[in-house]
Amino acid sequence: MAKQNGERERVRRTRAVLHDTKIRAISEAIEQSFMDRKRITLRVAVDSEDKDYSGVVDKIDQGQNSLRVGGKWIPFETIIGVNQDENSLNQ
Repeated sequence: MAKQNGERERVRRTRAVLHDTKIRAISEAIEQSFMDRKRITLRVAVDSEDKDYSGVVDKIDQGQNSLRVGGKWIPFETIIGVNQDENSLNQ
């Protein structure tokens, strides 16, 4: 796709398929952050890149399939990794 009028070229990515054990680890980390007010970092697939969002999960909206961490609403299906400490992100 060619760029037009200074618009940024967008690249579509296929959605990552996560293994059951990874989904379980992400769920447990989210639950622990929400219940115990522990800081986590979520790796999220956004457009053509991955982004990290850090903070405490303070709201979970199952009806909208999303959660709020660090003031940012994140759809569940975009979460591809989680880290509960400062050393490395679970990929």
